[in-house]
Amino acid sequence: MLVDHYAALGLAYGATPEEIKKAHKTLALRHHPDKVGARGGNREEATGKFRQIQESYQSLADARKKASHDALHAEEQAWREEAAREEAREEVAREQRARKLHERTQEEVEREKEAQMASFAREKHAREQ
Repeated sequence: MLVDHYAALGLAYGATPEEIKKAHKTLALRHHPDKVGARGGNREEATGKFRQIQESYQSLADARKKASHDALHAEEQAWREEAAREEAREEVAREQRARKLHERTQEEVEREKEAQMASFAREKHAREQ
């Protein structure tokens, strides 16, 4: 799956270079392993988070990498939307099949009732004669 560099920096898609730089600086200071370690936090966890922040910043700060990331994100988003549409179509088809089955079942019940009523009427008529 595609790493969402915007989410890693807490940004919306289409963020400006200034927003990217500001978010990077804020998060890098907050999650720097030395600072987290000095506060008594988990240094290993901070190191992983810091690396992700750095990787995301490097990808979004470079115009070519950012364009590539945005194109991949758009492609993945289009794929997800198509998958959701296909799932919705399949759900509609399942509901239609279930409705037809229910209707058929109801028709069969009605036919059975009619057959029983006819049989009952024949038996009654035979007893009366």
